[in-house]
Amino acid sequence: PRTTQIAAAIGLIYLLLTILCSFFLYSTGLSIFDSLAHGMTIIATGGFSTKNMSIGFFDSISTEIVVMIFMIISSLPFILIFQSIRKGNGEFFNNSQVQFFLGLNIVVIFLVMIWLQKNYEVDYLESLRIASFSVVSIATGSGFSTYDFSLWGTFTTTLFLFIMLIGGCSGSSSCGLKIFRVQILIKTSMTLVKKIIEPRGVFIPNYNSREISEEILNSVTGFFFLYISIFGILTLILAFDDQQILTALSGAAAALANVGPGLNDIIGPNGNYSNLTDLSKFFLCLGMLIGRLELYPILILLSPQLWRR
Repeated sequence: PRTTQIAAAIGLIYLLLTILCSFFLYSTGLSIFDSLAHGMTIIATGGFSTKNMSIGFFDSISTEIVVMIFMIISSLPFILIFQSIRKGNGEFFNNSQVQFFLGLNIVVIFLVMIWLQKNYEVDYLESLRIASFSVVSIATGSGFSTYDFSLWGTFTTTLFLFIMLIGGCSGSSSCGLKIFRVQILIKTSMTLVKKIIEPRGVFIPNYNSREISEEILNSVTGFFFLYISIFGILTLILAFDDQQILTALSGAAAALANVGPGLNDIIGPNGNYSNLTDLSKFFLCLGMLIGRLELYPILILLSPQLWRR
């Protein structure tokens, strides 16, 4: 019964967010159809747009702000949103995962702003607008675009590749490794370093004021190993199919994280996957399924042991 209640609560939050997002998009000047279509894909962090130029087609700051706000909300834990609304307290922003995710986005936006101002002589407000939308879109796995970020040089390309793989928060509609797992790995790594420095010390890693159990640590490290292994295998398959190195890397990351556009001119915001071979498309489809279903369900289905039973 509790699981059913949680599922119903998440479904209700999802529906309300879609309605709210569509309403605010309509208020910025979008048509009813465009508002509903984008509202559904924003909350799902799917990134599908009714326009070839994506959100850049509308060229509206108010539209971009609404899209950014709801992309961020969609990458936060839905059950935490529901609990905060029901209790009416400030626990939502006290959550470690939410703080880390928002902080990461702010830091990356700041770095991209500096890069754009330094190398492309973009003024402060314009660089803030461009960087904010692009970073939030990639970090949440939504894949919307206003500018072709594949032309911004190697620094932003590398940075976007990392945040693409990380994804949003656990319990959201985003894919990727998830912030929760990244935090667990960081905290346990720091604890190991402390133990090496002070062998007699007692250091217990904790998350949200709770001790990280060995079961959780094993689950997280196992998932991380599988995720990176599948990313590496998928990249090698695309490279074997004679794709460029950046196409292979960003295509594999975009598929696993369900982002959409890659990070170069071939599969970037102004490109598409139509020029890839059937072999590459097949494995990218498989990568998207694995990423959306969080690895284990697909791997279990592909396991011979399951079918022998």
